[in-house]
Amino acid sequence: STQSTWGSFWFLAPMAAILGLTPETLNDEQRASFRIMQQTFLTPGHHWFLNDSCLLRYLISYQWKLEKSIKQMRETLEWRAENNVDHISWAEVADSNVQGGICRVGRDLENRPVVILKPRYLDSSNQDRCVRLLIYTLEMAVFSMDMNRGIDAQKMVVMVDFTDFSMRNSPPVALIKSMVRVLQSHFTERLVHLVFLDAPFWFNMTYHLVSPFIDSRTKQKIHFYSGSKRAQNISKYIHPSQFETAYGGQLVWTYNHAAYSAEQVAFEQGIRAQQHAAMNPQAPAGSGSAPPPTGSSTATATTASNTDGTVNHPPPQEGEGGWWSGGKSEM
Repeated sequence: STQSTWGSFWFLAPMAAILGLTPETLNDEQRASFRIMQQTFLTPGHHWFLNDSCLLRYLISYQWKLEKSIKQMRETLEWRAENNVDHISWAEVADSNVQGGICRVGRDLENRPVVILKPRYLDSSNQDRCVRLLIYTLEMAVFSMDMNRGIDAQKMVVMVDFTDFSMRNSPPVALIKSMVRVLQSHFTERLVHLVFLDAPFWFNMTYHLVSPFIDSRTKQKIHFYSGSKRAQNISKYIHPSQFETAYGGQLVWTYNHAAYSAEQVAFEQGIRAQQHAAMNPQAPAGSGSAPPPTGSSTATATTASNTDGTVNHPPPQEGEGGWWSGGKSEM
């Protein structure tokens, strides 16, 4: 079954396990910057969001420039507090996703979560709610990551499906910028691939105009796929059993709001139970939140769902097969 965070709550895992490396693998300058980040942020009573893995991601994203890394980390902590990210819930955003505009569906070849955005189904009349829905989905994608396999496993694939896209149902540019800014600035180094499917002509043109200003490392993560080879290209990163038949995959899956809602609620209950157990190790069994769920089924998918709210398939076998927002970091 798909691996998840159960059994070793990720923000309390030892550094060697969550990073897949130790400070000894860094050069002297990097190690010094890393230690300063630890001294700055890992103080008694620090926010649970902060750990060695988090600090390392920000240093990598800002190319080991210490002052910029510290500045952005502080901005992210302020942003999380201002937006109450720690307490965001499906109950708050469910009404914004009645048609399935943003969902977690499947895993890539490295067992990382896949987030799919379908702009035609977003209610762009309320931009704040759309951004809130994105934050929730990204936050849940992070909780569904396998935090014991190294820093490369702590990332996600984001696919943007422009099928049936038109200027009539096009999200405002301001909304797109806000979404990219959230991913780039506050989910730093969480993106492994950003895939645009059937992007309209104007979108491709915009990208080509700004691409010279995108750093090469970020540019390698961005892909545009369309036409008859779309499924073949997606399969480079995601096994066909993990992406929808609409894209040429094998996953028979249709968004069902009630079923997806039940999965999200169950996953949240599991997260809260893990948080309660981690923060209250002496608490008697059965106290606090409900125990992690054992999974549920959905009538609109051909297989059972995971406790992390994604569709469950056997893991692929080995061998199977804001850039415009002016930000300085790499995604």
